[in-house]
Amino acid sequence: MKISEYIKSLKVEKVKTDLLRILFLFIISFIVIIVSLLLLEAIFYFPPKVKKLTILSISGLVFLKIIFIVTFLLLVDKEYFDKYSGWSLARIIGKSIFPNNKDTALNALQIENAKNISTLNIGGSATTVVSFVVGTI
Repeated sequence: MKISEYIKSLKVEKVKTDLLRILFLFIISFIVIIVSLLLLEAIFYFPPKVKKLTILSISGLVFLKIIFIVTFLLLVDKEYFDKYSGWSLARIIGKSIFPNNKDTALNALQIENAKNISTLNIGGSATTVVSFVVGTI
């Protein structure tokens, strides 16, 4: 298994864990809101308009939560968050698996990515560097 495939599977598991944590917090807050509203309803009898507004508000919050999750997944896929980028995940793998040499996984990822790209330096100056793709990624 290539290191990039391992990092992709780690990214999926990390996103699942974070989404489950967020979902758990959302469910807890949702239950607290519902119980609070039921207690308030028992004390003060709300008119039908207030009940309808409350139901619409809760439905709107659930809809916003769904939009948040979809946006979050799209941004993670585009590596918008550094926490889910391949490089930071490689650093995490390196720290946990190779504590004496923490950048081993990061170096392996760089070498794997560099297999497809080569650099040609003509004349020895930094201004005449040409990069070209050797194979497909």
